[in-house]
Amino acid sequence: MYARGSPSAPPKFPVMLKRNTFLKASLIGVLLGWGGSYGVTHFLSYGKEWRLRRFLHVPLPAPSEHALGDPRAPVCIRYYFSLTCQYCRTFQQKILPLLLKRYVNTGKLYLVFCEFPEDEISLQGFTLLRSLPSASYFWILEDILAHQDLWQSAPDVLVRLFEKWGLSEDQQKTLRARPESAKAILFHRFDAEAQWNLSATPSFMLHGKVYSGTFPWAALEEALLGQ
Repeated sequence: MYARGSPSAPPKFPVMLKRNTFLKASLIGVLLGWGGSYGVTHFLSYGKEWRLRRFLHVPLPAPSEHALGDPRAPVCIRYYFSLTCQYCRTFQQKILPLLLKRYVNTGKLYLVFCEFPEDEISLQGFTLLRSLPSASYFWILEDILAHQDLWQSAPDVLVRLFEKWGLSEDQQKTLRARPESAKAILFHRFDAEAQWNLSATPSFMLHGKVYSGTFPWAALEEALLGQ
């Protein structure tokens, strides 16, 4: 199972430097009515609250986890991803199907999806995604990432997608105005940054080590087998 000890360094896979997506996502947020400076406020104000809570040892809200596979599987991967990350989309489309077929569906692997928003639009997207039935989480996530190029170039597409999944535009505005879910997601991200020194997506926790960057299938399978 997933070890909670300190991760080893350096990572085994090629590290992707943290991409400067915040300005682009802030512009998208403005067009969507989610607010560019509003996003800065979320990251800064929640960051201050997170640090204060940790200092005072006040329990932090944590989002429920979404995972695939048997929790009793001998190996666990914690997968940190962002909705605006193109490499996460590549993983979802090209690597995940093989992982599911050969390891998750055969009881060898438990795969935990950990939301790691890199910007405001990803944070709010996760907030809306979590307001939908839990049973639909993975297929809606797949749809969001499959349409990533569309809603990043035409932001209204994301609003229309959530309408298709059952959230009216007014419901989306109401949900985005509620801080509880967004705060829990962002606190979880801050925890991962502090504990594992995560700074980029995709990142993976496997056998007590952090791997960040792109994952060729052969390299991922090698890590899974502990080689």
